[in-house]
Formats: sequence, structure tokens, C-alpha cells
Amino acid sequence: MRKFGLIGYSADAFVLTAVFTEKFEREGIRDASYSVYPLQRIDELTGLFGDPALQGLNVTILIRSRSWLSWTIKMPSSGR
Repeated sequence: MRKFGLIGYSADAFVLTAVFTEKFEREGIRDASYSVYPLQRIDELTGLFGDPALQGLNVTILIRSRSWLSWTIKMPSSGR
């Protein structure tokens, strides 16, 4: 199953899960899921990016503004 999701915290974060789940169902996309990943530390990204099923992420504005996200993050050699 392909995985998509949101990194961060937001009042609307869990609403997005429902929105994307409904969108996948409506469009007949049966091999995809959308989850919220409320990461606390930059090193948690390594484990998240290590998941070969992960295909895409959104980032909340709150998390974007944190200085640790401005660090360069190297993706695995999978081409993502």
C-alpha cells in the first residue's frame, strides 16, 4: 500500500486524513492511505523516510517555521 501523510501538528490535521481517505475512495484509489505523523524530533524523519511505501508528505505551517526543519535532509537513494 502506498502511504501519504502530514508531518506536524494542526487543528485540521486529522480532518485531512478523512479528506484524503474519502478522495482515494471516490477516485477508486485502493492502494493508498493518508496518515498524520506528529514528529517531535528531526531524527524521527529518518525512520519515516526509511519506509519504502511512503510516497509523499505535506508539512504544516507550524512545523515549517521550526528551525530544525530548515536543516538539509538527505533522502534515501530510492529516488524520492
